[in-house]
Amino acid sequence: MSIASSFHLHRHPAALPTPREGSLRSVPPAGSAPPALDQAVEPDEAPTAPTVRIGAASLGPAALYLFIWMLVLLGVEVLVFWGGYSALERLGVLESVSRAVATVLGDPVPASGVLPALEFSALLPWAVLGGAALALLWLIGSLAVVLVHNCICAITGGPRVRVK
Repeated sequence: MSIASSFHLHRHPAALPTPREGSLRSVPPAGSAPPALDQAVEPDEAPTAPTVRIGAASLGPAALYLFIWMLVLLGVEVLVFWGGYSALERLGVLESVSRAVATVLGDPVPASGVLPALEFSALLPWAVLGGAALALLWLIGSLAVVLVHNCICAITGGPRVRVK
């Protein structure tokens, strides 16, 4: 199995076991017969999965990767707002809310049927600003997770993963 990532996995060759003669993972010599399927494997000859140690992540590439995800998140948030606004507009909710607010305030209902404060052009800057704030909070939280991971790796050496 291979893992493709912008982060670099650090392998420690001394920690990786090598296939032993007679194990299922070793390659038989040329011209020899393959082992029978019904042969039992001794416990001391059982194959072991190699261990990979995941070290600290470089902060520069991780920050760039998370920044791109932040931009994607911002785009998704704005698209969700636009879709929700369009759905509310088609269902007539914006007109109903505009009539109710105009009645409460004692103002006439605009000819367009929607109050100026509820028009898309008036709400879009607020939606982008709110989406940017949420995406920035997500970026700060994600970078904090990377920093905590790096601190833990500095203390413990990082997690070890068995690759099968």
